[in-house]
Amino acid sequence: MDFFTSFQSSQALYAVILSGVAAFLVCMAFFPAQVVNAGKRLKSINSRRESLKKQHMIDGKKSKKRRGDLDEDTVRLMRSTVEKFRMEELINNTALRQSLAQAGYRGQKAPVIFLFFKIVMPALLMLFALFYFYFINTTPFEPTRHGLFALVIGGAGYMLP
Repeated sequence: MDFFTSFQSSQALYAVILSGVAAFLVCMAFFPAQVVNAGKRLKSINSRRESLKKQHMIDGKKSKKRRGDLDEDTVRLMRSTVEKFRMEELINNTALRQSLAQAGYRGQKAPVIFLFFKIVMPALLMLFALFYFYFINTTPFEPTRHGLFALVIGGAGYMLP
């Protein structure tokens, strides 16, 4: 009773009660509308999902290329590079294929790409290191020390793939 007696007049009490009822009615008026809109939204999401699935099926028939796949010309170039280094037997090596599959690289192109980078990465990193030491580094170029660093970086490039 102390709550009701704290009001100075009965008009203030009526105002509080009426404002509470009005707030309740406003909440109840908008709550079902939100539920209906949520239902419509779910239906629109499902229809959009179905249309995207159909579009994906149509696009999938045109091209089966996935994101991150290399085109055939690039893989052909990689394969010819690997074959020049006479590593064809490693392409068909089942132990290499199993290791790549365990690492998450499955498919026919995986050994070719792996061996290509196993060949190319040491040379690229060694050339980059020599370029850095000769042109970018401010200290005088010392062929023995900087060449040794370049060889170490090239070895890291061999281990990188």
